[in-house]
Amino acid sequence: GISAQRDAQVAAAMVRSRRGQLDDALLNARDCVLRAEESGATSCAVVSRWVLGDVLQRRGAADESRQVLQIAIDMSPVTGAGGVWRPTLMAWLGLADAMLGVDDPDDRRWEEALAAAREIDNRPGEAGIRWKRAEANASRGRWSAAIGDFEAAAAIYEDEAALPNLGRVLRGLGDA
Repeated sequence: GISAQRDAQVAAAMVRSRRGQLDDALLNARDCVLRAEESGATSCAVVSRWVLGDVLQRRGAADESRQVLQIAIDMSPVTGAGGVWRPTLMAWLGLADAMLGVDDPDDRRWEEALAAAREIDNRPGEAGIRWKRAEANASRGRWSAAIGDFEAAAAIYEDEAALPNLGRVLRGLGDA
């Protein structure tokens, strides 16, 4: 039905993004957000906004990414099944803030996101949070912290056989 079509469309946007086909992923993700929100499919809208926020970050559009991710966080339930995305969204928002030069005096947001991911045993989520914190720390010149998180994220992605993400994390580690 319609839900399966939306899920397939979000999955297609994710695949295009992982392949580096950012123009196509951007169009797919924007369309996913629009359709999900028109139909009231909140969970799909949250995931679609995460994909869109990620693609926008990778294209250097940090401000738009931040706006998209903040709306997803506002839509995302704090608890329950929908809450599984909240820690990931917070991490991507943290990177958007770093890209925009927003001061981040402590690691509280990152630690809260990591704790939430661990609480539900979301290993890929933990890896994503560490990866984005590594990128944020690298952008701020905090090299030892960045390297530690890149290495931790790479180990999880390797264990999970998440090869596209492993490749991107290792490239980030090499750049750090």
